[in-house]
Amino acid sequence: MNNTPLTPECESIIADISKALDLLRTAAQNAANLIKAVESASIDDSCELAAAMNRAKAETKELFELLSADVISKMGSLPEHILADGTIVERRAGSARKKWDHLTLAKSVTEKLHQMAIDMDTGEMTMSNQDIAIRLLDYVAPSYWRVKKLADLGINADMYCEVTEGGVNLIIRKGGTSDDE
Repeated sequence: MNNTPLTPECESIIADISKALDLLRTAAQNAANLIKAVESASIDDSCELAAAMNRAKAETKELFELLSADVISKMGSLPEHILADGTIVERRAGSARKKWDHLTLAKSVTEKLHQMAIDMDTGEMTMSNQDIAIRLLDYVAPSYWRVKKLADLGINADMYCEVTEGGVNLIIRKGGTSDDE
């Protein structure tokens, strides 16, 4: 690991971010306490508090995306950087997939699962149709297909949708965790 000491300016900004998070945590706890006190909080109060926290979440995401662009630029072609605490900061190129042929892809996945359900020695079916249908959920979610899981089956998701060039994203993972979906 080739980490350099943080500059005082960086440490100051990190401290500011920590203070802001502490303020948000306190506000969220105060909001939860108010909402739980049924007599004190109206439905309007409760919903306004939820909306305010949602705005804070959206703004925080937007601020991270702005900072990410600068970090991605600073990293250049370096695919990842490991911080002193083991956190991995990774540049990951993505693709935008649209106009999926869900029916054909679902048929391909169920065909592969059906093949996997046959014991090669005995020819016996080791999974019922219901088991195969349930296993299908390993490869699809209600709003998207799990591209890495499909690749595990030997299925190239790009063959079932329109693929356009996506951007580069910054992925932050705490040391020892993985992103397998």
